[in-house]
Amino acid sequence: MSHCCTKFIILSIVIAAVLYPKSFTYVTVTTNTYVTNTQTVSFDAVSNLYVVRSDYGAADFISAYSADYLTRWWRVANKVRNTDLRITVEKNTAVVTGTFRGTNITRSAVMKPGIPYFASFDLAGKYLLASKKESMDFLILRFGDFEFFEMTIKNMGNESITVGGKSIRAVHVRVTPSGMLAMFWHADYWFRPSDNEYVKFIGSQGPPGTPESIIELIAEKQ
Repeated sequence: MSHCCTKFIILSIVIAAVLYPKSFTYVTVTTNTYVTNTQTVSFDAVSNLYVVRSDYGAADFISAYSADYLTRWWRVANKVRNTDLRITVEKNTAVVTGTFRGTNITRSAVMKPGIPYFASFDLAGKYLLASKKESMDFLILRFGDFEFFEMTIKNMGNESITVGGKSIRAVHVRVTPSGMLAMFWHADYWFRPSDNEYVKFIGSQGPPGTPESIIELIAEKQ
């Protein structure tokens, strides 16, 4: 490894240690239901990965991604549904191990070459904005059959939106299934241009027919 490369890696680790951990608190409004959850982002200097922890009450979600926002592993635990799964990405394969609805499973799914995989839509949005692309296809892993499903994400441009009662400028990003299925479902994210953090979401968090949710960033700290 060259001296310059070593210096860059050390500098990146030092910067990450200074900037992290961070926490972001969001409120989700679905019909008349209000739920808050906090995402904590930390930097693991051993693996050089960013680790996101989200507490949804009965469910915990942890994911790890590299500096380019690509997912390396994630874990979901839900005591109510008797589920505790870990998904690890190894080259072009995702390996699923753990308990799903009370049943021990070990599965693997192969990705399409050249299409990135993300554990969450907001990471796909960050990747899109960092890459300066107008749109791209990406993969998610479906629960149930644990197969990859192809999605499309598109930069819709800068807009003025209201978050927490305040008007701000944000980048609008739309997520749809790829192909003709895009007619039946979409979700919208808005990202802060200064750091590509998402500040608002509007869409259903499930299949067609699921009630629409609005998620807004209401607090953050470092």
